[in-house]
Amino acid sequence: MKKKFFTLFSATLATLALALLSSCSGITSPSEPEAATARQTEGLSLRGTFSLANATAEPSLNSSSQGQSQRNAIPTIGTLTYSVQAFRQSDGATKWADVDQDTKSYEFRNTLSSGTWQITAYAKQGNITILQSETTTITLSKDRPDASANLALAPSTEGSGNIALTIAWDSNTKIGWVQYNCPALSPSENSTTGSVNSFTLEANNVATGIYPLTISFYINNSSSTPLYSCTEYIAVYQELTTDTWTKSTAPHISSSGTFNITADCVKTFVYRSVYLSSSGDNATANGTSEHPYQTAGAAMARLTE
Repeated sequence: MKKKFFTLFSATLATLALALLSSCSGITSPSEPEAATARQTEGLSLRGTFSLANATAEPSLNSSSQGQSQRNAIPTIGTLTYSVQAFRQSDGATKWADVDQDTKSYEFRNTLSSGTWQITAYAKQGNITILQSETTTITLSKDRPDASANLALAPSTEGSGNIALTIAWDSNTKIGWVQYNCPALSPSENSTTGSVNSFTLEANNVATGIYPLTISFYINNSSSTPLYSCTEYIAVYQELTTDTWTKSTAPHISSSGTFNITADCVKTFVYRSVYLSSSGDNATANGTSEHPYQTAGAAMARLTE
């Protein structure tokens, strides 16, 4: 009996010693495995550029803008501040990129962790969002520690802006009637010109967005064939006035951003097709369907002028 007591006592001491050793050394009982812990890779990077949506008329141009295509313009210098946000929906984490305001580039340098991020670019005037990109989703991980994403800014879908655009033409173009159509200027309107060789498209409180504008120029309001016609795109930004045509984007838009139709513009447009008719009169013809040439020789002479 005494021997059994000592044997049981020794076994109990051994068990207590093993438990104490496990506690001190961090050893966990095999019957209670360590819970899995989500680990995120830190110090990941993301970079890219952001550009402006194409439009031929926008708010006043920034003459010192860099890296923009000719069909792009930005509002008056000094009014907009660009920023790029990264948002992770899984935990609500938000990061802001380092942005180069001149080159329109951004970078999150070693500031992101693994996960799926939603990237959005903004252009603000004070606290008002003027431009915003569509959200781009990027997933970063240990296997993809570095990525890039280029973003395109477009007018914010909130708020409204104004339009004040001047359209002009030279007196020797024979233009005497103008018709234009634009969803932002609905309903479509006609403008008689008389001796005036310009007019201004004006509208207030226009919903932000990019609108097509089709303009046709005629000799008079009974003409069926335009002397000149074009389609432009007007960008309206929240609380700004669209007042400047983008420089050198068409034959009728000069290097200074002036919309003016010259005789050469009309000549190029009208004589893309030269009309002939047995009832035509070479002396008064100009090659249009309304005033066709009578002979092929006269038409060829006009084409080679």
